[in-house]
Amino acid sequence: MKRNRRDNINSITKPFIQRLAHKGGVKSMSGLIYEESRGLLFLWVESVLRDAFVYADYYRKKTINEAMISAALAEKSIGGWVDAASKTKACKIKRKSKGKEGAKKHRAKPGTAALRSIKYYQNQSQCLVIPQAIWSRLVREISKEYFTQATSFTKGSLKLLQFAAESYLIEIYENANLCAIHSGRVTINPRDMQLARRIRNEFDH
Repeated sequence: MKRNRRDNINSITKPFIQRLAHKGGVKSMSGLIYEESRGLLFLWVESVLRDAFVYADYYRKKTINEAMISAALAEKSIGGWVDAASKTKACKIKRKSKGKEGAKKHRAKPGTAALRSIKYYQNQSQCLVIPQAIWSRLVREISKEYFTQATSFTKGSLKLLQFAAESYLIEIYENANLCAIHSGRVTINPRDMQLARRIRNEFDH
């Protein structure tokens, strides 16, 4: 029985997407951005894994390693070839503290909290946002649709794929934010992300 392709993609909740958007400099976004981001992430990972499986079939391997992921990323607009031998810095992102209990709340000006969050999360540029367990389940769910034999992933390949995927989403958010600013808006919409993809010559098949 074929599993629902949205089983694990919905595990990427709104806080994870918000942190990625803050890394891209986004102050405000529409409620439709979350579903748009999940669908875009699913399609991007799907395309990378499809290329990685081609290398696995060619070398007759059942384990996807860092070199296969790097070769698959070479065709993507995410910085080209990623050296598998280099150590990818991928620390766990730290959540913002809510302050002391009982302290008097100060009402800041509109946009101040968003700018503070943007600065906070951009300082953790080398840290991953999505938890490792959620990411691992998502990648394995997608891989079952394209690889008939039993396959496995090395820990480094999963980390490398996640680092590239989050970097890709952050770049999309950055470009979408520029599109919104050009239109005289602060809040990004799905159409801004679609325009950003079209500018990057990305089309859905």
